[in-house]
Amino acid sequence: MIKLVLSTGIVLIGIQAAIAQSNDVRKLVKDAFASNDQIQVAAHLDQAYQKDTEDFVEELAFVICYDKQKAQAALPLLSKLIERHPDDKYLYHLRGCGKIVLGDYDNAITDASKVIEMEPFFSAAYDMRAFAFRKKVMKQVAAETRKQNLMRKEN
Repeated sequence: MIKLVLSTGIVLIGIQAAIAQSNDVRKLVKDAFASNDQIQVAAHLDQAYQKDTEDFVEELAFVICYDKQKAQAALPLLSKLIERHPDDKYLYHLRGCGKIVLGDYDNAITDASKVIEMEPFFSAAYDMRAFAFRKKVMKQVAAETRKQNLMRKEN
């Protein structure tokens, strides 16, 4: 009975520590985008990445996917993090997601391909690359349709 209580207490302490760390990462990411100072933004994001990479990826993915302006701000910072951590497939994946949000499909495809090269079983990278290809083709078809429409109006 004493062992059970002791081990349950240790598990609870571990869970509380993980929640506190997750909240720290969430606050660092939030503070990064609340600042207008690019150096401070980069410092907050780097600190969040160092603290807990998995929580950092989750928080930043949420920010990038739902706010185009923050996605724009995050891309150069992600590129700097990639320079420091070139083997982190999650950073490439995040940057690719941000590029999709901004309509930069060619570079999103490049980032997705890099992730697939690093981790062939990363299914989200295949989904991202397929989505970017589909959007790119749709964009090309739309441009061709507009061109045909303009030519028709001229005649």
